[in-house]
Amino acid sequence: MIQIVLSLISALGVSVGIVDEPRSTPSFSVTPVALAADTQTISRARGMPRLGDREVVQKRIDKASPEKLNGRAALVVDNTSEAILYEYQADTVVPYASITKLATALTFVGTETNLDTEIEIIEEDVIEEFSALAVGDVVTHRDLLGLALVGSSNSAAHTLIRASGFTREYYIGRMNQVGQELGLTNSRFVGPSGLDPKNVGTARDAYRLLKAALAHPDLAEVMGDSEYVFSNGEKNKKVFSTNAFKIGVLPFDGDTIIGAKTGHIPEAGFHFAMEARDINGAIRQVIVMGAPGHLDRFTEAERLLLWAQESSE
Repeated sequence: MIQIVLSLISALGVSVGIVDEPRSTPSFSVTPVALAADTQTISRARGMPRLGDREVVQKRIDKASPEKLNGRAALVVDNTSEAILYEYQADTVVPYASITKLATALTFVGTETNLDTEIEIIEEDVIEEFSALAVGDVVTHRDLLGLALVGSSNSAAHTLIRASGFTREYYIGRMNQVGQELGLTNSRFVGPSGLDPKNVGTARDAYRLLKAALAHPDLAEVMGDSEYVFSNGEKNKKVFSTNAFKIGVLPFDGDTIIGAKTGHIPEAGFHFAMEARDINGAIRQVIVMGAPGHLDRFTEAERLLLWAQESSE
C-alpha cells in the first residue's frame, strides 16, 4: 500500500521522505478517499490555483485590492470559482502555530479508527497548565478532535498520537505524508500541537488544510461551533472556541462562519483561517497569517471578506 501511495505522490511531482512502517502497524493510505468523504474538494485543494497556472481561473484583477494588511500574509479564495480574489505574501513561510492541528486531525481521521473509542487521560497527556483534560478523565477519540479544533487544546492534540496507537515519530511522518498528498509544498510538521516553531507553512498551504479539514464530515461538524461539551466519565465539561466571532467577543458582519481555526505562538504572530458566507450568500476562504495582535487577525479577515463581497456587487 505504501508503495502504491508513493507512486501516486511521485506522479504528482512531489518528493516525500520515507517513514519506516512498524511491522505491526496497519497500512495507511494518504489518498483523498481515506482522508475525506468529499474527494472532489480534496482534489481541488491539491490543485490550488497559482498565478502561473493556465488551467485554472485567473486571479481577479477588475477591482482594486484592499489596503495593505498588518499581517505577514493573507489569501482570499472564492469557493465556487476557486479564483484567488486577493493574495499578499501567500507563499511566505511562517510558523504554523495551532494551524498545525488541522494536519494532526486529518492524519488521525485518516487512520479510520472508531471515533467513539474511549481513552483514559494519563499524566503525560496533560502538557499545558490550563487544560480541559485532567488525569483520570475518560474521553472519546471524537472528544480529543473536538477539543483540539474548537478549544485548540494542545493536550488533546498531543494525546491523539497515543490514541492512534502509533509512535510519535511514525505519526509525525504520516502528518508530513498527508501534507505532501494535499500539495503542501512549503509545509513541514515536527509536532502535533504547533507549539514548536519548526512547524511551518504558508497562507496558501493553510488554505489547502482548511479545505481538506472541512471536507471531512467529522471535522467539519465541530469547526464552526462556539463551544465543545464532553463527558469525562463523571460529569460534563465545556470548552469555548478560540474564535472571537463565535463567542461574541467581536460582532461578525458576514452571514455565517462555516468553519475556522486559530493559531498563535510568539514566533508566528496571530493566525486565523476561516470559511465564511457573506450576506450575499457567497462562500469564501480567508487566511490571515502573522497578525500583530489577538483581535487583529479576526478584524483583518472580516475586512477581507467584506472587501470581496463589495467587489462582487
